[in-house]
Amino acid sequence: MRIFFPFIVVILLFTACNKDETTSDFIWNKSYGTGNAKSVCILNDTLIIACGQVDDKPFLVSLHRDYKERTLINPDYNGLFSSCYTDTSGFFIAGSKSNALLITHYDLGGSFAWEDTVKTGFNVESARLLSVNSGLLAIATPDPDSLDNGDTGYMFVKFDTASRIIRKKKITAPGRYISVADAVTDNAGNIYLALTYKTPGLKSYSAVAAYSADLSLLWESTIFNNRAFTSAALAIETDGTNKVFAGGKTENSTQNGTMVNSFLVALNINNGNLSGDWPQKRYLELWNEGSSIIKDNNTLLYLNKNCFIVNEINPSNGTDVDLLRPFSLCVSESTDSFSSDFAIHEDNKLIIAGSQAGNFSLCVKVFR
Repeated sequence: MRIFFPFIVVILLFTACNKDETTSDFIWNKSYGTGNAKSVCILNDTLIIACGQVDDKPFLVSLHRDYKERTLINPDYNGLFSSCYTDTSGFFIAGSKSNALLITHYDLGGSFAWEDTVKTGFNVESARLLSVNSGLLAIATPDPDSLDNGDTGYMFVKFDTASRIIRKKKITAPGRYISVADAVTDNAGNIYLALTYKTPGLKSYSAVAAYSADLSLLWESTIFNNRAFTSAALAIETDGTNKVFAGGKTENSTQNGTMVNSFLVALNINNGNLSGDWPQKRYLELWNEGSSIIKDNNTLLYLNKNCFIVNEINPSNGTDVDLLRPFSLCVSESTDSFSSDFAIHEDNKLIIAGSQAGNFSLCVKVFR
């Protein structure tokens, strides 16, 4: 169903991110109301774009490099903007609306262009958006942490910048719940998905799938799984030609039961096997989970959800390089600071999107 309507602007009160439990060393931070920032990206090093949800409605904000607001998009319906692609024509956004895939377009000034919703046969709770072969690809999915355990799947929807849907392809596995938490492309245009599978009565497990640009399955590999414990793949990145890096969360046993740790693995980009020059298993932060990965020249940056902790890792062999803790005191097990995504801004700055004290939050930290 395609809808055209005038652009709606909602004026919001802005408040700085405050943390009673800790002191941060952010050089800038701001919150935009009750909600969560799901995705952040940079356009030509001059414009920062973040999207998510505020007051149960889709929300997007763009900022100039000095962090002053340029555009606010907050349409008046319940839903979510979970992923955004930008070019000089404006914002292409994917998310969810009325349990369907939402794709929409606004120009850089925030003027509405078009919107489309696509039914998938399962509840769409978020979507990833990629540029593939000069077109756009939305991947509709339920969430890995959804309480739903029924049959689901994910759907690829290819469309062009004029909103024409070119192709749809639905992936299902009877009797299992599947979700896609993250997606990325390599230099050849292949697509890599961070997957979580759930089967009633069994522990969830994580996997990575690779598809060609024409949506043919190349390989799928389960990763970092002890089937006695739950596991979920939540973040993915490639070095473009040789490795796929996948992270997320997995349970570990303790004297008092289990705890959840973040993990990271490297796979051979051609076949999905574990990379031989990396350790097979990388446990990272306790009581945490991976939320995003960036490959930046000769380093790999891995964002942990709780407390915004960033591991810096050598991508060639998986050894530790550095550890960044934006807060001087933050307890991962009990924090209310949760990150979803991050991007590298000018002059070695990280802009981190997520939530603090229940608010849509953006924060900037120098990492070198």
